Amino acid sequence: MNVLVLGGSGFVGKAITRKLLEYNYNPILLVRENSIRKLGDLKDRIKTIIGDIREIEKYEDEIKNYNISCVIYLIGLIREFPQKNIKFIDYHYNFTKKAIDLAIKLNINRFILMSANGVKENGTTYQRTKYMAEEYLKKTDLNWTIFRPSLIIDDDELFNFKKLVLDLSKFIFFPIFSNGKYKISPVHREDVAEIFVRSINNEKTYKRIFHICGNKEWQYVDFVKAIAKSKNKFIIPIYIPKFIILPLARIFRYFELFPASDEQIKMLLEGNTCVENEIWDILNLKPREVI
Repeated sequence: MNVLVLGGSGFVGKAITRKLLEYNYNPILLVRENSIRKLGDLKDRIKTIIGDIREIEKYEDEIKNYNISCVIYLIGLIREFPQKNIKFIDYHYNFTKKAIDLAIKLNINRFILMSANGVKENGTTYQRTKYMAEEYLKKTDLNWTIFRPSLIIDDDELFNFKKLVLDLSKFIFFPIFSNGKYKISPVHREDVAEIFVRSINNEKTYKRIFHICGNKEWQYVDFVKAIAKSKNKFIIPIYIPKFIILPLARIFRYFELFPASDEQIKMLLEGNTCVENEIWDILNLKPREVI
């Protein structure tokens, strides 16, 4: 079975691609030329289409030739920089819509979308554009599934939350926004990959939205301390009040050197836990520990 993976060179995408191979699927990745190197050893085990999601319609014939049975859409932004034409509305909605429309045109009936925990119609730009993509997909006749993962954790990547914490731990004093008591339920990247791949042919997941959280709720500050402790590091939290950090982050929202935008901080303060976690039972899986 051939599976088209959009966003396959990313943090979660590579784990899903490996899992597809493990389950004897044939992953086909649409990858920009300058992202091929990110695939590492995977590039010799998979088929790739060199191209850009912004112009996915240009690769219609090539995609059609692969006889694709399922599309997995993983592309997303953590932060937008409109001055570089990197916008949530494009990567979360417009390009997702293009991929959905192409799947319909090519009679690819299975579509799995990576959304995010906490998306809502009247939230941040990130949350709102993810929600828009969900609503568009839900109105189609495709056998769709939408997953909303919490914070995804792993050890082995260059860019991930654990590495960020450990890098900052070198300075002992660790910045915590507000009181640090907002809750998160982080989930392991390998579990997310397992869920995506096992769901491809599981009809119980069709036309449904699932949250994906780990098996434990943490207060954010306790989770940060636990990550540091796991590597024998010690940190002293420095609490930064909302009335200071939010206006500052708003001013520097589009400056890459500033560590976070105001919208990122707002979402962090909302917490990141699940209202339901049914997918584990459906797939007979148990969440692994993230620390």
